[in-house]
Amino acid sequence: MLPVRDEVKEIYLKINKNGISFDSIFSSLSNGNINYCKLLVAIQALAELKLIQADYACSKAVRLNVTEKVNLDNAPVLISLKEKQTINV
Repeated sequence: MLPVRDEVKEIYLKINKNGISFDSIFSSLSNGNINYCKLLVAIQALAELKLIQADYACSKAVRLNVTEKVNLDNAPVLISLKEKQTINV
């Protein structure tokens, strides 16, 4: 359920400034290990870091102009999932 950096990168690179549907992203992924749940977690993480804008009502993501690097590990959704994963081990 927790996407790794390379999976999030692949998802991010599919998103353009004109926008793309979540389903289109999912169907274009080459990594067979990314299920729809991982896709949505990655989209949420990217949105929390202000790299994309996610419209969950329309299931669409749009790439935003980015001026500085961000650390994927700082995304609240990933922090929360990592904590829960640690507790359940």
